[in-house]
Amino acid sequence: MAGDRPLISRPQKRKRRLLLLAGLLAALALSFWFSLPEPLFTDQLSPVLLAADGRLLDARLAADEQWRFPRLKSVPNRFYQVLLQYEDRRFFLHPGVDLLAVARAMAQNLKRGRIVSGGSTITMQVIRSARKNRGRTFPEKFREMLLALRLELSYSKKEILSLYAANAPFGGNIVGIDAASWFYFGRSAEALSWAEAAFLAVIPTTPASLPAQQAGGCCRIKGTACCGSSWSESTSLPWNIRWHWRRTSPAAPGPCRVWRRTCFPP
Repeated sequence: MAGDRPLISRPQKRKRRLLLLAGLLAALALSFWFSLPEPLFTDQLSPVLLAADGRLLDARLAADEQWRFPRLKSVPNRFYQVLLQYEDRRFFLHPGVDLLAVARAMAQNLKRGRIVSGGSTITMQVIRSARKNRGRTFPEKFREMLLALRLELSYSKKEILSLYAANAPFGGNIVGIDAASWFYFGRSAEALSWAEAAFLAVIPTTPASLPAQQAGGCCRIKGTACCGSSWSESTSLPWNIRWHWRRTSPAAPGPCRVWRRTCFPP
């Protein structure tokens, strides 16, 4: 009959399905590739004035009232080693998502009946910081995983570590390892001791538990890291150290007051 449609053979149907599938995969691939914003971080930085020898002379709050110093060229060696030991030991082995850590976190969450662990890698935490710490839901965790995989395709491991160190929260309105090292210890991040590097490495996991200290304030911090001069000899010692801060000068130079730190067993 003249109005009948021409019959489509099976090979033609198969070809159409393959073309449709190829187009869908291409669209997903393009969506994945362009899912990463560029630049990743657009936050304004604190104006910083340094002396020729690297001493901090002056600094001002960023426009959003945060202490966010310019990104360091490289992550300080001691902080870098402590961070990997405490936060992500398989950082150089996984592609942005650590399936072993995810499986362990799922087992812990099912056992406890609530979310106690997220299984996040350092790369995933960089994505979370870039996305302004959105709600910890399963869809958001899945997005973090996808974006972490995408981030690893464009950035080297050292660049990702540098992004983490420059944008991690360190309590109160302190952002980044350089601002944190000056605030807490009055020195640059490159000059941190092993104990100071260990102290700072554990803060980003629970920054809300360590608010910016007030004059004469006292803070008690608990965690699972080594806090002592023998970090290189032992990395599994639990610590429970009381940190006492005292302002030494009400008119001290720099972006914050100068604090004297004393560390003693509770």
